[in-house]
Amino acid sequence: MKKKFIFSLVLFALVIFSCDYVSNVIDPSANNGVGNTDTTKIYRKVLVEDYTGHKCGNCPAAAKELKRIDSIYHGKIVPLAVHAGFFANLGGGYTTDFRTPEGTIFDTDFGISATSNPNGLVNRLGFGTSDFIRAWTAWETVLSPMVSQEADFKIEIANTYNSGTKKLLQPLLLKR
Repeated sequence: MKKKFIFSLVLFALVIFSCDYVSNVIDPSANNGVGNTDTTKIYRKVLVEDYTGHKCGNCPAAAKELKRIDSIYHGKIVPLAVHAGFFANLGGGYTTDFRTPEGTIFDTDFGISATSNPNGLVNRLGFGTSDFIRAWTAWETVLSPMVSQEADFKIEIANTYNSGTKKLLQPLLLKR
């Protein structure tokens, strides 16, 4: 009987003291752009594309850098790993294929693999110029001033979800 009492007491203490109440998950004083505290403005999000592959020896360093950059600018960048090109081919013990038809098209159209990996694009800035493809060591330098710029427009998406049927209801489309 004493063991049950002690077990119950320990269980009760764990339940009571193990969780904290979080009153406001979204901090209203947090800014939505590095160095910007004006919450009435919407700031840009920057797409960072890391072209990578299984067999690329330097790609893990680029992936770590992208993760580091995301930790600094979290919510302000959209990090994307694109497995494409020679280094993304299967073989040599690699059996999971992370390539996609879209990634292959991007790689071919932008010529990323032709310049070797790891390389990438930052918001596809400078498309068609010689400095379009960015070395992973330059990603943060290129994106840091961009996250402080106001967005050209804001997109809001509203949906209606039916939890009973677990389906997203189609919105009413208005014609002009």
